[in-house]
Amino acid sequence: MGKIFKHMKIKKHLSRAFIYGFCLLLLSCVQKTKVDNGEHELSDNSTIFETSYPEYTSLFSIEYFNNYKKLEVNNPWDSSGIIARYYLVTEDNPVPDFSEQGIVINIPVKNIACLSATQIAIASKLGVLQTISGVSETSYIRNKEIRDKITRAGVADLGKENMVNIEKLLSIQPDILMISPYRDDKFSKISEMGIKLGFDVSYMEST
Repeated sequence: MGKIFKHMKIKKHLSRAFIYGFCLLLLSCVQKTKVDNGEHELSDNSTIFETSYPEYTSLFSIEYFNNYKKLEVNNPWDSSGIIARYYLVTEDNPVPDFSEQGIVINIPVKNIACLSATQIAIASKLGVLQTISGVSETSYIRNKEIRDKITRAGVADLGKENMVNIEKLLSIQPDILMISPYRDDKFSKISEMGIKLGFDVSYMEST
């Protein structure tokens, strides 16, 4: 019984980390969700088919439209607001004229930079290590493939998480930079340079 409970805890932890770190890549949730099915006409002439609220998290939701998906990450410090809104659009679809401001991400994401070793571990589980072009805090990285690529300069060493090497980051031009946000908004300057930020707030989850 203890082993089963331990396995369930590990699975929940991995699922939560996967959702926040890599739903932008693959858009698949491995746990049960509460779903609002049905078509709802919107002001931008899109149709919403489904809204998903994953069971083991309260910090994000995904809405499925006829030609894109909208992912909203709730503000972990203020439950009344969101910290980021993403519009996930496949490359073969035109970008709609969205009625709400948000970050447009072409999916599947092909070039990603990670500032957390946890995100690398999840990428390994998903078999998408080849998408990683930059990492930080290399002393914490245990994945042999990524360490070998760092040695051969196949993956950029971006330095410390809170002191990212901007020159190297701009040289790899990631489709998205996965970060763990802070109250003091450490990454605003990076965003101003045109780098899209992926907010991983899984460490703030209470479940």
